[in-house]
Amino acid sequence: RHMEIIGSTDVHISGGGTGQMYQTFLPDGAVHINLGTPTVDLPEQGFMEEYMAEGAPYLRALYYPRRKAGIEKGILVKLLLQARTLLTQGLHEPTPVNSNLSPVGLVFKAYCYWAHRWQVGGLEALAKSRATLLDLRSETTLGNHFPEDFVYDGLEGAHDVGNVVGGGEHFDKCLLQALRASFDERFPDSGLQGRRGWFGTGGKIS
Repeated sequence: RHMEIIGSTDVHISGGGTGQMYQTFLPDGAVHINLGTPTVDLPEQGFMEEYMAEGAPYLRALYYPRRKAGIEKGILVKLLLQARTLLTQGLHEPTPVNSNLSPVGLVFKAYCYWAHRWQVGGLEALAKSRATLLDLRSETTLGNHFPEDFVYDGLEGAHDVGNVVGGGEHFDKCLLQALRASFDERFPDSGLQGRRGWFGTGGKIS
């Protein structure tokens, strides 16, 4: 009965964790809203299993915007209205690559590609195929962690990557700083502070 319900659900809403496992069984064209995992005293807002949405080209994923804590009714309503628009438009072709990732997931994926591009033949080769973490076995092998445990390294109050992921000695801090700044420069209104972006860099490398 549970499978019948999720198989006919247009909009699925979940925070981080096991509740997201249901999204795989949503029907074609459905919308998954990821509320993420807020942190009150840390900057590491993340969305945990967002890779599941990126790997499902038959659905669309929306992400709760930058926050410190709590769910605001007005923002949730906006997400639901966005979901309605997507449902009304329908899904006529597979969801484009990267469009089902959050800002956290996008920066982490960019780091993986840039840091290890030569192991798989360069960026042109990556554009035509894909490399898995099993192929790389590096600092991007997160184990029982998620991208949010990685991409905030060096920001005030964030965890040290070397303490939470494998291969920390190979971690390229300069590359990560550049990618965060690049994202914030392109999307300045994605964060909590006025036009400084999701990671609060203002498009600048510290």
